Amino acid sequence: MSERDWSSFEPEPQDVGTFARAVAATPSEGWWDDDAMVEDVPAYAAPEGWIVPLVEARTSDAEEATAFADLAEAALRDDLGAPVVRDSVHGYTDAGWIDAVAVALGAGQVLVWSLDGAAVALLRVAVGDTLDVWLVTAQGAAASATLPALLPPERDGALTFDELPDELARTFRWLVRRGLAVGVEPGGSLEGWFPPGTDPAAVARLTPLVRLDGTGSVGALWRDDEGRDLVVALGSEGGRFVVADSVLDLVRLMAVGYEELDRPSGPPVTPFGVLRAAELRAWVEETFGVDVPRAWVSGGPDEFSAWMDGVLGEDTTPAEPPAGMPEGAIGGDVDVLLDALGTSDAVERIAYLLALPAGTSQRDLALSGVEVDLGRAGARTIWVKLKQYPRAQQLLDGIDLDADADAVVAAWGRPEGADTEEGSWVRYVVGGRYLHLQFGYSGISLVTLMTDAP
Repeated sequence: MSERDWSSFEPEPQDVGTFARAVAATPSEGWWDDDAMVEDVPAYAAPEGWIVPLVEARTSDAEEATAFADLAEAALRDDLGAPVVRDSVHGYTDAGWIDAVAVALGAGQVLVWSLDGAAVALLRVAVGDTLDVWLVTAQGAAASATLPALLPPERDGALTFDELPDELARTFRWLVRRGLAVGVEPGGSLEGWFPPGTDPAAVARLTPLVRLDGTGSVGALWRDDEGRDLVVALGSEGGRFVVADSVLDLVRLMAVGYEELDRPSGPPVTPFGVLRAAELRAWVEETFGVDVPRAWVSGGPDEFSAWMDGVLGEDTTPAEPPAGMPEGAIGGDVDVLLDALGTSDAVERIAYLLALPAGTSQRDLALSGVEVDLGRAGARTIWVKLKQYPRAQQLLDGIDLDADADAVVAAWGRPEGADTEEGSWVRYVVGGRYLHLQFGYSGISLVTLMTDAP
């Protein structure tokens, strides 16, 4: 047994067996809840059981996460006996509820213990070189039945959604029958988007399909200049962009696990939507013979935003970068990051810079202090958190990390923009891209690289 002090973990790994038995005996809340507690431990509640994050990769290193998982597994074996060890079961027909959760989270192996009327699973999910560790319990029918057996009989008079394209109608029929909400609802309106006098032929190229969030954002079908029907987003705050290349792609997007689809880009921010959409992911992949990705790329500017600019008569001429700013190379890692802006392989480029393995994801990069916002035209914004960035000393040649705004201005000259009162930030234009430095008490705290300034 490890001599490490695990008192900051709830539960401690040596107690996971006792904890799991207690959780398995605790009735679930009967609905999805992202702010639940079970046995005084934060958890996600589902109608079928409980999902407890035991270790989060973002707050644990590889050695710590692996040690916890090994000790927790040993405690479960001591308390509950030998588990059934199996690979995750993909698809819908042959999978159980725990399988769907395991696939949605990305667990490669599932350890399952059967209790009276319940099941307990320990999941290890690789995140970069460390782990998320999850405890999942299933109760009642969900402990042993396959997913189709959990689907209630179809009710007489149920909505058919026949006004929607076939793949979308079938998906909403399944969601209603299963009693599952994923943040997207049929409906939506173009009201308020086009002023009086707008060409009716242009407006006719848009057909509202769904409400993408609770604030009025609309997903619509748009016939582009080449005759393709793309799914576009009309955001309640004015954003407009292609969100999916087809209706089937919209269905795939719904199963990724975003809590709202007003601007889906990168991996979902929290696991809650991913967990809630786990069964939908399994159903979509089997029903339509497609893969559901773990992250999505969308967001303008793109062909739809350009078309809308033209229809609305808005000026789309790119602004010239302000004069008097340094152009060309700054020196250091920041040059590689600036070059990654506007590229579709920005994640791969940054992973190579940091010597991370092939297949590194946006979430993996975030563990190294780099967050990337991707759109259809490539990376739009890159944030670098100096405290987490492993090559902080190599980020900016000639600039000390403890520098303040005055020191940066002395080295680089007059900035394009700055906080002139408190000196909390400066912004430069480098090769037509924006480089924003934010300062804290001990120097530079955040470096932001952007294709467009806010």
